[in-house]
Amino acid sequence: MGFALKASMAAGIVALFVWLTYLGMRTRRSGPYQAVMNALRKKGLMLSPSSSHEDHFREVSMRFPDLRDDYEAFLRDYLAWRFGGRRMDIMEKAEKIIQAIEKTAAKA
Repeated sequence: MGFALKASMAAGIVALFVWLTYLGMRTRRSGPYQAVMNALRKKGLMLSPSSSHEDHFREVSMRFPDLRDDYEAFLRDYLAWRFGGRRMDIMEKAEKIIQAIEKTAAKA
């Protein structure tokens, strides 16, 4: 009986670990920055995931000059949240820039 209980607990722990890993990977793929990149893609701007944030900023600024300041503010907040540990509602900020992206027109 003791072996069966230990094996069940071990299987439960492994299943929990796999589930949490899956959720973590899913969150990273569909996080706030990815949502903004998706909104830009819908407007015709494909940003390479391997390019730097600074490169993304330059591309957004050239293609959508009216978004320059809003995108810069979002990027500053996102980087502080993602890498600086600053606590904020980053999804709210992402939604704000996504709304701005949806309303803007590309530079002719």
